[in-house]
Amino acid sequence: MGSTSPEYAYLEKNLAEKIKRLEVYRKGNTPFRNQVFSKILEKMKDDEPDLYQFSRFIYYSCMRPDAELRYLQVGHIDLHRRLIQVPFGNSKKKKTQYIPIDDQFLEILEEMELDKYKESDFVFSKDGRPGATCFYEGYFRKKFIPLKKELKINNGETLYSFKHTRCIHLVEDGEKLHNIIKLTRHKTLAELMDYLKDMGVILGDEVKFKSRSI
Repeated sequence: MGSTSPEYAYLEKNLAEKIKRLEVYRKGNTPFRNQVFSKILEKMKDDEPDLYQFSRFIYYSCMRPDAELRYLQVGHIDLHRRLIQVPFGNSKKKKTQYIPIDDQFLEILEEMELDKYKESDFVFSKDGRPGATCFYEGYFRKKFIPLKKELKINNGETLYSFKHTRCIHLVEDGEKLHNIIKLTRHKTLAELMDYLKDMGVILGDEVKFKSRSI
């Protein structure tokens, strides 16, 4: 029995050429507006102290709430070297990373007296103190929703907005970009610049356009 050659069918015209290509919209990073940032912190401090502490950790460490901070253990925090370790299994880059601890953050960590707990204890657990069990995914996000409604916070302003707000504050306070990148953990300066640009941060000389009155 002789072999047969496969048969191929060729289209002479692209059947999809008249289909309109949809635009791809990139969701920007949204920091808190100045008028609500202090209000939400005050409200949390009074009504939800554990959420307040969790949010301050996001602000100072720039860690992702569910994927990284929720799994933070006492042993990941080195007060002597002033570093927080983000294990490769939790890190967005899938490699172990380190976050610097500044003076303000160091005061918060020292007040927690973490040396009284096991290294395996999760920093955020039941009863507002470190423990053997971490919270379920979305726990703090769920607690944040009623506060958003009460204070009429925009949908785009989330718990992760504490990180975005922190980065804007650092730029406004004149922090060097190579220090900011240690917190954001972007690979390159270009990535950091794109990230800041998404939030409307214009770096460099003050922008002064020559405009005519009309």
